[in-house]
Amino acid sequence: MRTFISIHPDEETTHEISLIQKHLKENLQAIGDDKFNALKWETVDKFHMTLFFIGETEKNISEQMSDRLSQIEMNFSEIKFCTGNISAFPNLRFPRVVILEMIEKDSKLVRLVEEIRKAMIEFGLSDDKPFRPHITLSRVRRDRKINLTGMIEAFGNPIEFSVNSFCLYQSILQPSGSVYKKLKEFRFGAANG
Repeated sequence: MRTFISIHPDEETTHEISLIQKHLKENLQAIGDDKFNALKWETVDKFHMTLFFIGETEKNISEQMSDRLSQIEMNFSEIKFCTGNISAFPNLRFPRVVILEMIEKDSKLVRLVEEIRKAMIEFGLSDDKPFRPHITLSRVRRDRKINLTGMIEAFGNPIEFSVNSFCLYQSILQPSGSVYKKLKEFRFGAANG
């Protein structure tokens, strides 16, 4: 099974992020269909912040990982975020993924990610890339190349929201795309045993 660890915004925030995505779609469509059609847009139910991508793992190992993640103790009840700019990986000149940056000022997210990475090392997994919190809005189709420099701007006022848990998810690949299934939720400041 293909798994990952992530944070998911609440329904209201997800809706507000979908409005940013809609505004971006409209802007790119106004520029030209070649840019718009080069992108495959994420559906609202997939808006999340990946904290650690695990990948393919056996069900019993996934259950062990879940047990280990439940041992992570965070002495806070929530993490507060606000949305940042629209950007891209690796950059706007040669984008592969268009993202909405997430800003968290209290370093709680950094601590959480460190604890998750320590836990995953016990299963032989590591991720030494710098962590950059974001929500994916779209992906550039494999056969396309576009340049989005100067075409993407900050949209409206930042959206502020908070989360009180992180989750272990399974990504199920289907002909129409992947579907996410929550395997376990881990609340901050609470025993998850």
